[in-house]
Amino acid sequence: MPEADHIVFSPRARDFEAERQAVLQEARRQLIETSRDHFAREPERIDGPTGVQNREAFRERLRYVLQRLQRQPLDLMVACIDLDGIEEVGGAHGQEIGDEVLRIAAARLATRIGHHAVGRSGVDEFACLLHAACSPDHASRLAGALHDALSAPCEIQGLKLSVRPSIGIACFPHDGTTDTSLLVRSEAAMLRARHYRTGYAFYSGELDAAFATPARANG
Repeated sequence: MPEADHIVFSPRARDFEAERQAVLQEARRQLIETSRDHFAREPERIDGPTGVQNREAFRERLRYVLQRLQRQPLDLMVACIDLDGIEEVGGAHGQEIGDEVLRIAAARLATRIGHHAVGRSGVDEFACLLHAACSPDHASRLAGALHDALSAPCEIQGLKLSVRPSIGIACFPHDGTTDTSLLVRSEAAMLRARHYRTGYAFYSGELDAAFATPARANG
């Protein structure tokens, strides 16, 4: 019986794939950058304590990006980030200190992915548009980098404070094609990451069924 053929990728093939991924990465980045120019940073669109977009502004931007993605063969990641420990910080040291921890967290996210890609979605939650490819390797590296940045302690008025971030990620178009479905499913993944304290998790319909009601899961 003849031996099975083995496919060996030449250096040229690997270089071509790396170049192709770099081109797609740049296309994602430019698409999100275009959304920055499309929406002005008006005061009513900004969350006061953190300086990033508020919930409504982020969802409007996400819808804009998704509409443009319908005409382009690109994937995209949406992340839901919860900062566990913010309420305890505020309770122990006052609301002003708690707000400052939130502001620092928002600034760290904005530094890595841009103000236009970050929105405050809850009391201690952020939503983000990520332009990395929806592959396990790319996504894990970016999620890990964001987790490390948010986990790093911050010093405020002589206090060394830290929070525990949990990050959930959903991918367009595999996990959803609307702002609602992607936000709901990234939140379900975040809840699983928080429950099991894994730091971050990627949406899985089977694994995340326990973390979203049927109505929300089908959103």
